[in-house]
Amino acid sequence: MDQHCAVDVSVFIGPVTALCQLCCSKWLLAGVGPYVGVYGCDSDSDGEDDTLTGQLVNDWVKRDTKLLLTSSVVHGITAYQQEPVCIIFGQKSLRVVSIDDAGYLAESCDLIKLPDWIWDVCWLWDSPPLQIHISQVDKSLPVPSHLGCALGHNVVHCVNWLTKETIHVVSCQESCILYTAKLIGTSWSSLILASGTVFNQVILWSVSGQTKQRGLALVDARLTGHQGVIFSIDYNPSLNILSSASDDRSIKLWKVNLPLSKTDQTQTDRSSNDRVADIKCTLLNTLYGHSARVWQVKLLQHYIISIGEDTRCLVWNYEGQVIQKCTGHRGRNIWSLAVSQQEDIVVCVDDILVHIHH
Repeated sequence: MDQHCAVDVSVFIGPVTALCQLCCSKWLLAGVGPYVGVYGCDSDSDGEDDTLTGQLVNDWVKRDTKLLLTSSVVHGITAYQQEPVCIIFGQKSLRVVSIDDAGYLAESCDLIKLPDWIWDVCWLWDSPPLQIHISQVDKSLPVPSHLGCALGHNVVHCVNWLTKETIHVVSCQESCILYTAKLIGTSWSSLILASGTVFNQVILWSVSGQTKQRGLALVDARLTGHQGVIFSIDYNPSLNILSSASDDRSIKLWKVNLPLSKTDQTQTDRSSNDRVADIKCTLLNTLYGHSARVWQVKLLQHYIISIGEDTRCLVWNYEGQVIQKCTGHRGRNIWSLAVSQQEDIVVCVDDILVHIHH
């Protein structure tokens, strides 16, 4: 079942640190150092696990490689729905790019530098749209002009990616170093940050919620119980479930009841100056299956995917049972994970190869 793939980047040798599948799995993007490579599949999958080795492996073809973050390592790729547009970010830099029908990357803006480490970036759909021209097909795609950016000391920036202007900056009252963060929401008024701290906790706070003196945002919820630092947070909005993965080898699942944003509530519900309802969180389950640290978790509609330092890629159900182990990984870690929109293709990267599991 399991086959392997090695990403070939002729101008840089290093680990694959970010993965993303775009356009219903038509394109696979892989971040290697400051470069991003684009791979495309030339034929329909036959249901077997694929292997990328070099330029052409089992119908996967390398289409393009481009230096996008100059001297920063790519740590994340955020797609705009399933459109051929995404945000490339890493360390303190980010850039918006597009991919044409031939798989070639085009820079849609200049490199944006922020004052701290970037943990997560999201599109803010309530911002004015900007047109991105997609070459070859000669069309323009409207995308949100503002991005939400979660930074390393529990701070969130709202940035116009075309003008590079910072629109808003909100800091949490707990200005601690983060090991991971997840932005929840699609508008600035509803945006919530789930931040994983060095104190073994997940803190949730709203960028438009209640503030204390000096304008620092108050903590809305605090998730405790891990015995190690938090390495990964994910959120499934349709299930209202949040996951936290830790140095203690466990994955915790939380039911999260998020408040309505201020713009979603009528004046008869509350005045615009009133406090938005507190975030309510309940622990659903604690999952153990990894023998070492858990690096990343993805919450799908019916399954959970996790990867870790033990080179295991595990598929769980929401009852906490391991229903499949994706084998064949080599080295000491699986570093990156991406899942197709259809949830039928899982791509993960170990110390040596990229594995594509069906």
